[in-house]
Amino acid sequence: MPRDRGRSMRILHLEDDPRDAELVHEHLASDGLEARIVRVGDRDAFERELAGGGFDLVLSDYELPAYDGRAALDRARESAPDVPFVFVSGAIGEEIAIESLKRGATDYVLKHRLERLGPAVRRALRERENLLLRRAVERERDALHEAERRARREAERVAAENRLLADASEVLASSLDLAPTLVRALRLLVPQLADWAVIDLVREDVADEQHETQRVAWAHRDPAREQLLSSRDGWQDDPLGAAEVMRTGEARVVAGADTSAGLREQLGLHLAIVVPISLRASRLGTLVLATADERRGFVERDVALAMELALRIAVAIDNARLYAQAQSDRKRAEDANRGKDEFLATVSHELRTPLNAILGWARMLREGTIGPEKQRRAIEIIERNARVQTQLIEDLLDVSRIVSGKLRLSPAPIDPASVVEMAVEAIRPQAEARGVRIAAEVPSEIGEVLGDADRLQQVVWNLLTNAVKFTPTQGRVDVRLRALPGEVEIVVRDTGAGIPREFLPHVFDRFRQADAGKARAHGGLGLGLTIVRHIVELHGGSIVADSDGEGRGATFTVRLPASVRAGTRPQVVAVARPSLAPTLREGPRLRGVRVLVVDDEMDARELLVSAFHELEASVTIAASADEALRVVRDARPHVLVSDIGMPGEDGYSLIRKVRAIEQELGMRVPAIALTAYAAIEDRTKALSEGFDRHVAKPVEPSELAVVIAELTEPIRADLDGDHSDANESTTSRSVSSGGNDSGRSLS
Repeated sequence: MPRDRGRSMRILHLEDDPRDAELVHEHLASDGLEARIVRVGDRDAFERELAGGGFDLVLSDYELPAYDGRAALDRARESAPDVPFVFVSGAIGEEIAIESLKRGATDYVLKHRLERLGPAVRRALRERENLLLRRAVERERDALHEAERRARREAERVAAENRLLADASEVLASSLDLAPTLVRALRLLVPQLADWAVIDLVREDVADEQHETQRVAWAHRDPAREQLLSSRDGWQDDPLGAAEVMRTGEARVVAGADTSAGLREQLGLHLAIVVPISLRASRLGTLVLATADERRGFVERDVALAMELALRIAVAIDNARLYAQAQSDRKRAEDANRGKDEFLATVSHELRTPLNAILGWARMLREGTIGPEKQRRAIEIIERNARVQTQLIEDLLDVSRIVSGKLRLSPAPIDPASVVEMAVEAIRPQAEARGVRIAAEVPSEIGEVLGDADRLQQVVWNLLTNAVKFTPTQGRVDVRLRALPGEVEIVVRDTGAGIPREFLPHVFDRFRQADAGKARAHGGLGLGLTIVRHIVELHGGSIVADSDGEGRGATFTVRLPASVRAGTRPQVVAVARPSLAPTLREGPRLRGVRVLVVDDEMDARELLVSAFHELEASVTIAASADEALRVVRDARPHVLVSDIGMPGEDGYSLIRKVRAIEQELGMRVPAIALTAYAAIEDRTKALSEGFDRHVAKPVEPSELAVVIAELTEPIRADLDGDHSDANESTTSRSVSSGGNDSGRSLS
């Protein structure tokens, strides 16, 4: 925190000459700086006082007997990094001064210029106070961010609970066949909310007040124990107090220690929530959610969530019983031949309700007659009533994500062998049903790749599905995984219908299939291979299709970059450019560097001219490859920055011509390809054509300046010695307002 203004400033002064020390102290006093000054003259005293702390400033001579200023500075930075350190020395060269500032000194004052001491001290103290204030603000900001993170986690928890409720409602509304529907609902809750769960319902053939129940649904995370839940053995004594819950209508949490040992040992029981299933003051049964793991407990919100689930289960039970009653009524009506039409109309209404909700809400959304809140509600209703997604729909969504750039990966180090094996096992039943043999060559020690396991499995699964679909009975599909230098290769080869040679360039296009008749016979919309290609490319890999023609099978080869060396931790590289790029002021100076900028877009040229001007470079611009080549011959630029896609000759043609005349020029011109073509193959092509660097648009000018500085480092070292003369000889011109700025030099 900033220094308490109520106490006097304390200064530690390292000076072996008492007279020099006295002179320094007098200048401080004459400048109105009141301070308690502790003077020390040797290393031991200095380090002892420094360790005691409480100083606001350190003053130090640079040359001391057996102890120099650099060692004192290093010790002060180690012990009191926030305390300003000012050298007060009789003689200190410029190189030493610069080195000292780099090592952490705040300032330096020569002893024959002590009139600078007061301002230097005030500036150092002011900078320290500002630093401490910034840190305090940063701490407050971090605390705010932590609060935001907690709020976000709470929002995510609420969203997860809402999703669980929505999924449960969808399952409960999906069928009026009660028992299997309740089992499906419990499987949503286990293991997400509990380790096991049961539903007991009051028997309808006994009086309500007796509350005699029967078990209708159960689920356990351990399949071996699930069958134990189907029996009521061990439950006769009501170990969880369900009868009390039925009587009072209030939920309760039961500890496993309070139940029978047999129940704990057989099922695993740490805690259990028992809630009533009630509707319109009628007790329908109980829902039990239990945990077996002592590390997993229940809190108040879990009880509230269980109560809400029980309410929705009650509605589903009521609907199922109403439906069963309606069916019974219908049968009686048919037998009696009375009320048939009316009853059938009621059943029709019940069956059409979900479709009516979908069509009705969709029309209202399209017409824009409802507000934002109702729009969100409409979407929820449509999702709940129409969640019948097929693989074709998922493919359409993936293509939509690809087109909009929203297909995201969750990269992590993964074992490609496991990915391939899981995909093979997933497709094997389908292949066996079609009489197609799958042979897999998957070495166990293949290394790792950095990727999204689910998406890569989708790639292999899609390729295998395609191969099986187009391979006839008694055919064969081969899968091979192998390691290449720096890559992992996955090959899927089949003996099926093959691909016409003329169609191979289009095999990964959307909605394209070689034979529309075959497409109809085999199903599908032709999206799978498009998705495969994009997923592979998002992983930085490539995929190639090959075939010897129709009836001769097809081969798909996927290559993915191998992960980092064994024993190192892979780093996930974000696709997006960092949000905090260095500013031009923070970037390197390009004083005297002659930069040739080639771009057919005037705005792009103007941006770079302005940026490089700020960096003190001498800039020449050209709007075409021909103009640029003339400038290269005449101006001999130190570096070339060129666009690739330009009318007429492109950047590749330009760099080839520049490289061809280098012997004539007597110099090699470093070149940077600055282009919107940002794919991996574009970078490879740019480097192979002769560019030294490939930089993708958009780019921060300061980042581009760093690249230029790297390429021109030897040149800049020579220019630093005579930049003054260079500045005097540089001609400054402005960009024409009409955009005809080609070939002009701007500095």
